[in-house]
Amino acid sequence: MEKSEDTVKLDLWEMIKNRSLEIYGLPNQTVEKHCAVDLKMSKIDRKKLYLQLKHASVLPALEEACKDFEFEITKLGVVATRKNGV
Repeated sequence: MEKSEDTVKLDLWEMIKNRSLEIYGLPNQTVEKHCAVDLKMSKIDRKKLYLQLKHASVLPALEEACKDFEFEITKLGVVATRKNGV
């Protein structure tokens, strides 16, 4: 049985949301504190996770914390995809 698109998105989100971010020199920073999932936009492609960043300066820290993902800036937010295509 194939997972629903929303389930796939939430699985991707679960993989990264608790990862530590080295940002602003503050302790205990996580992806979840600086990013939000856009499920409405994520329906476009089931293998991509659309994120809204609270601050553009989060992107370098996000890329460092999630090296198994690629991030692309678009007009609609940041698109995250697994590097191995899963």
